[in-house]
Amino acid sequence: MGIKVSALSRFMLFLGFITLVGGCASTTPTGANPSLAPPSTAASGPPTADAAGEAPLPAAADGANIDACRTGNCQILISTPVSLIINGISVSLAVRHGVVTLNSTGPSGGRTQTSTSSGGTITLGHSGKKITIRIIDSKADSAVLDISSS
Repeated sequence: MGIKVSALSRFMLFLGFITLVGGCASTTPTGANPSLAPPSTAASGPPTADAAGEAPLPAAADGANIDACRTGNCQILISTPVSLIINGISVSLAVRHGVVTLNSTGPSGGRTQTSTSSGGTITLGHSGKKITIRIIDSKADSAVLDISSS
């Protein structure tokens, strides 16, 4: 009693072998000295991507200074949960996995929770006052927010 091997199984084994052998290939031509390669023409300057290859967050006009939001208009970077009072409205903001979550309790005790990510907007109003939070960009546990009130 022998083991029957289908044509598909033989083909899959062949592809696996080719992939394994292909992984051992070198990009330096035989006899070439890699130290004699031409110098890089890449521009020097600040890095344009993080270790994961993502572009960094844009700079926030007010940096991480949450006190700038007391006026009701600011652009801040948050990387830890923050609590703010904007135009008389108390909000808590946090970022996790690139998603910004807002929690707020209104003057009568009503609670609001909502979430959005890069490019999204959260608008919240209590007692005729309104705040708008636009997520300019978010990554992992940080976000740049543009906050305005009326």
